[in-house]
Amino acid sequence: MSFSISFRRVAAALVVSLPFFAPPAIAGDVILDNLTSREDRGLTRIARVEVINSNLTADEVRRLLETSGDEKMQLELLSRLKADRMTINGLTFSGDDGTMIFAPILMSGIDQGRVARIMLDGVDMDLRMADTKGTSQLKVRALDIERADFASLLKAVLAGRPEEIDFRAEKFVWAGFEWSGADDKVKADAPGGNRMRLSLAGVNATTQYDGAVPVRSTAEINGFAIELPPTSEGGRAFADMGYKKLEFSVAGQMRYDPAKRDLAIENYALTGVNVGRLILSGTFGNIDPTLLSGGVPEQKLAALMLANISQLDIRFVNEGAVENGFAFAAQQQGKTAPALRSEASMIVGQMLPMLLGGDPAALPLARSAQDFLRESKNFTLSLKSRGAPVPVARLSSINDPSTFFALVDVQLKSNQ
Repeated sequence: MSFSISFRRVAAALVVSLPFFAPPAIAGDVILDNLTSREDRGLTRIARVEVINSNLTADEVRRLLETSGDEKMQLELLSRLKADRMTINGLTFSGDDGTMIFAPILMSGIDQGRVARIMLDGVDMDLRMADTKGTSQLKVRALDIERADFASLLKAVLAGRPEEIDFRAEKFVWAGFEWSGADDKVKADAPGGNRMRLSLAGVNATTQYDGAVPVRSTAEINGFAIELPPTSEGGRAFADMGYKKLEFSVAGQMRYDPAKRDLAIENYALTGVNVGRLILSGTFGNIDPTLLSGGVPEQKLAALMLANISQLDIRFVNEGAVENGFAFAAQQQGKTAPALRSEASMIVGQMLPMLLGGDPAALPLARSAQDFLRESKNFTLSLKSRGAPVPVARLSSINDPSTFFALVDVQLKSNQ
């Protein structure tokens, strides 16, 4: 399902304006009122733009904001722009694609692609779907970004090297969004309606940098939820698995030591409501800064091959996923859930040692996997290098289980 409204129009609407009659101006404060832009598919209006202590003239600001302006010229102006503050009030779009109403936008401390703070109070969109006769509604809540750096991004785009695009921000706080749209395969009067819904409760991320390299970051992505019409194919599948909707959150932190080139991922957890938690932790070495900051893909791949792994821990805490999964599979196969559990446990006990080449280390792994399938409380899979950290390039070249087990100590503990 797609929308006829273009990304370019949405992006342009954030800073849009059109030619207007104004006296010649010199650099300083630029104030533009009642700007309109009529295009083939609609009308854009902006009540007022203020640029305080700008190094651009009024005419340059106008050309920067024109929707029909030359993109390269606009990027050059944007990369040159300095201003204490820029505010955009009363920005709206209406036309064939629908309507968009923007709350006030404030940017402060603008310095050649770097912005001390960006605040957007929200956006309400009512959009027409391109492939159906229905509409979708999107409500974007408040966004607050501190100490953002778009300079390298602008430089990469101007140079025609999109693979080098990089963006940095020390603080990113977003109150999330709500979206709903009609499922064209479900009738509007169907039980429970025909609306699909996506929502996000919020994002909170902070990053500390050493130059261009992030050395510490924390992130929380809360309440990403998916809800489908009850009578749709997906909605029925959700119901068969015991869910009205699926809702997930992610949280964790990362630390990087530029001097030692060590990277630690600490308790990155994916949590599903009535599903469970998947928690990842790891210690990695010889991490080149290009892996964490801007760089061409070829450079990143080469750097990745030189990295190494000391330890990786994966923990899963079951909070309904296993029971619901077995119940769903049993219904599909015409069996009982306990019978299917027993069958799965037997297959794992027989097949896992075979898949791992009959290595003696496979037997305790198989027993722990069977324990989890029987009781399904939790499991922790730990992989630790035997001796020196294992290079990624070495791991990628392994083609037999015995070589892997010679390099890595693998432990699986269940229901502890």
